[in-house]
Formats: sequence, C-alpha cells, structure tokens
Amino acid sequence: MKTILIRVDGDHHIGTGHVMRMLALAQAWQRRGGAVVFCCVLLPHVLQQKLAATGIEVIRLEVNPGSADDAESVVRIAKDREVVAIACDNYHFTLPFQKIVSSLEAQFLVVVDYPVAEPFDCDIILNQNLGSTCGDFPAVAAASKVLIGPTFTLLRQEFVERRADLSGKKISPNEPRKILVTFGGADPHNTTTKVIDILGRVADNEAWEVKVVVGGANPHLAEIERLVMDYSSIELLFDVADMSDLIDWCDLAISAAGSTVWELCLFGVPMVLISIAENQNGIIQAMDAAGAAINLGVESEIESSNLERAVREIILDVERWNKMASCAESLVDGAGADRVAAALDANLRISLVTAGKGWVRGMLSDFVDRLRTSGHKVTIVYDVNEIPEGDIALFLSCWSLVPPEILSRSAHNLVVHASDLPAGKGWSPMTWQIIEGKNLIPLTLFEAQATVDSGRIYSTDFIEFEGHELLQEMRVALMEKSYQLCERFIENYPEVSVTGKMQSGEESFYRRRESSDSQLEADQSIASQFNLLRTVDNDYYPAFFNYQGCRYKLRIEKSDEG
Repeated sequence: MKTILIRVDGDHHIGTGHVMRMLALAQAWQRRGGAVVFCCVLLPHVLQQKLAATGIEVIRLEVNPGSADDAESVVRIAKDREVVAIACDNYHFTLPFQKIVSSLEAQFLVVVDYPVAEPFDCDIILNQNLGSTCGDFPAVAAASKVLIGPTFTLLRQEFVERRADLSGKKISPNEPRKILVTFGGADPHNTTTKVIDILGRVADNEAWEVKVVVGGANPHLAEIERLVMDYSSIELLFDVADMSDLIDWCDLAISAAGSTVWELCLFGVPMVLISIAENQNGIIQAMDAAGAAINLGVESEIESSNLERAVREIILDVERWNKMASCAESLVDGAGADRVAAALDANLRISLVTAGKGWVRGMLSDFVDRLRTSGHKVTIVYDVNEIPEGDIALFLSCWSLVPPEILSRSAHNLVVHASDLPAGKGWSPMTWQIIEGKNLIPLTLFEAQATVDSGRIYSTDFIEFEGHELLQEMRVALMEKSYQLCERFIENYPEVSVTGKMQSGEESFYRRRESSDSQLEADQSIASQFNLLRTVDNDYYPAFFNYQGCRYKLRIEKSDEG
C-alpha cells in the first residue's frame, strides 16, 4: 500500500482551510488504495477527530513550524513509513525547509496561495486559486510541475459525491431568499458578528432565511450566540458535520474567500465575498471579474449599506442570479483532488471503453500493453455501466451518449473523433469524409459530455491517406493516431487538464451509416465510385449493386498480384 505524508497546520489564528483541503487530497489518495499520515504542530482537537474518523494517522510534532527540526522530523517519519509522496500546505514551508525534505526519494508537493518570487526545491507546486498563472513563480525550475487554477481545487469527498447525486445544474429559485453565512473554521477577525449585525434586521423584515455556520475553531461562539438571539430569521449552526447539505440548500452565500469558495462554485451558488486575509484579495477580485461573486472588499471596511445592496442585487434579480450561478459552476468540476493525487502517484487508473462487438475490440491489446508497460492500471470495459472510478476513461468507438453520473466516475472522459470539431459531429466521420473525396482526415481529442461531441478540445492531429487504402487499413491508421493522441495526454497529465479549449465555429453532423449506403451504380465506372467502394465493410455493410432485377454483393480486397 502506497503511503503519502501530509504536513499541515491549522488553528483559530491561521484558519483551518489548509487542513480541510489536505483532507480532500488525503481522501483522493485513499480512493487510489493508499494510506495517509498527517503530521501537525497546530491542529484543533475537533479536526484531529475528523481526520481519525476517516482512517488517517495523525502525528503531533513538537517543533517550531517551518524550522529545520520540523523538516528533519518529516524526513524521519517519511523514511519510517516508506512514503512515496509528501505534501506540505502552509506559509512557513519555505526554501530551507524544502531543501531538507527534497532529499528524500519521494514526490514532493508544496501548496501556496499567492505569487512567490523565491526559488522552490520541490517536484510539484499547487496554487488552486482563480487568477493565478505560472508567471507567479518566476524562479521555479523547469523540472518542476506547476498546477495552477481551480482545475486543481481540492474538494472533500462529501461535496463531490453530493454534487454527483444532483441531476443537472442548480435549480434557479423563483425568489431567492436562502442565505448562508460562513467565514471558515476559525474566523480570526470575528467577521461573522459584523455580518449578523448588518444582515439581521433586514432579513427579519424581508422574511429571508439565514443560516450562520460557525467553525469548531472559532473563539467567538458565545458572542455570536447572544447576537443571533435578537433575530428570528437567523439560525446558528456550530461545527457542521455536512457542509455540502447547507451549500445545496442556499441560494446565496456570504463568505470569506477561502476553500469554501470552491465548494460554493461546485454547487453553482452566487456569492458575496469578504476578504479576511491578505492572500484572499486576489481571489475575490478574480471571482468578481469572472462574474461568480460580488467583491465587498476587506472585512475591516464592511459597511451596512454595501452589504445590504450586494445581497439585494442578487436576490431581487433572478436573471443575474442565473448568470452568477452558471459562472460559478463553470469554474470547478470536483475532480481537482484526484488530479493532484495522480500527479503524486504517476501511475494512472485508466479505463478503455468500447462497444462490445465493435471493430475496435480486436485492436486494443497493443495499446493496453503500452499503457501497462508505462505503469498504469488499465481496465477494458464493454458496458459503460461497469466503468470503475478512475483518472481517465478513454471512449474508443462507443456508440451511445454516457449519462453524467457515469462520466463523474472519472476525472476525465476522453474521445477521439475523426473530424475538425465542431464540424463533422456524429457517426463515422472518417468514412463520410473519404466518400466526399478527402484523404487528409483531422482528428480531435476532446472531453466527453452529456451532449454529443461537444466538450473541450485538448489536441488535434491528422491522418493523410494516399487514396488506395481500404477500410481495414484506414481503421488501423485511425487507431494508431488515436492512441498517440491519448498517450500524449496521459504523458502530460495532469497539467494538460487546463489546456482544453471550448469548441468554436459552425457545427455540422454526419448521420449514421446504413447498409443501403454501400450501393454502387451498375452503369458507373469503378473509378468514379472507388472512394465509396474502399470504405465498405465486407462483413457488416458490403458493397452491392442492382442489375436486371437482381442484387449482387461484392467483396473488395487488395491482391498481392499485379
């Protein structure tokens, strides 16, 4: 069993978001069949219990966080547990700490939330925040992977599972009135009381429903409890066990710009965001620019009129609510933790999905051998309902649309289509293009979605035929080029996840080929019909012609003679 060590701290001063997102990474690692060890100096008892409940070993360190003693403790424990990967999440794991830890023969991940000009000594850098770029880390060595943006958001399993259970997008309320207030597990500036004091009277007058969540590390609980008693519309909830239930419930969230932002995005919840730490300023600005949130600024500058106006702008304008919800939902897909875990593991869980009796079935063995030789776990699937949880599902000649709940089992669902999407969607695109007289056939690797051939495009390539190839030869060329496209994606995973581009241009569709489409005309030359003749399948839709009241079938094969 592969073991990962996670070094992280959290308390009422620095917040608990670091611990919670490392829990998400831990859960993703456990889904891969691995074990997890948490090493912490600062950790509230309630969070230690939460970690233990998920089967995670917790080791308390008595060192100065970020010191040489800290790093040496990590190295010692890592050697003892024979870990294959180490992840560190907090602001004190700087270069001196990294140099000690990087001496280990293990993948080393450092999580940051802001631009860093200084060098890094690690294998992988993760910044999951919207608006970040690789340029934020100018001194990173070329050998390091940099995982940037919400594609790699670390979301806990309960959120991902709850969202997968819901069908489609969040339903637009006719009259949004359910408001969630949350400022993380600690709320060091007691922003919660400021918001309650401003929102309470308005909520009572407007009959809004307000639920206020106070984290287990919040030292201001008694003050908040006294304040909430003055307002009938406000319900106080402490140390909530299932935050996903509340996020699903609410129409609007008033929140800090910590990890909760990405949980809200997953459920398509519009937000009013307040910064309670300097590293949240950029996130709030980016969320506002993306149209998913209203930026209310830093907590010390909250004004009653600004907060009330922001809430009313969303609650009283359902059209705006819908736009913000769509923008939020487009930012996060819930597979970020699995992508980061895959970066630490390098041995991917891959499903090859193909129609049970399709022609591709006989061509998979070489590709399977290539993937397994590279260390990946490969499962061949002939029924989409049997697709296991994994990193990548490759759909190779799959004849039907796959439901979203099955697509959600994999971080990525990839299809290779022999056309220049969005042109040429639909059935047998290579065959139809050959019949049209084309010999340069484009291929597109894209993300499968619930609608036909409509996902983001990752890469393209071409097959060039000479004009004499028969169908079986074309199929071999198509599959080899398809394998190459898939292998390039796999080799560059998970960084390649952020490269997908939305389809653009005019779409067109090819219809399903029928046996009647193999008809030749008896009074026309073979040369004039050769492109049709060379695309027929001798067994399933053979060429035929009608002559003097009879139908004649033809087989076409290349001869070694002549």
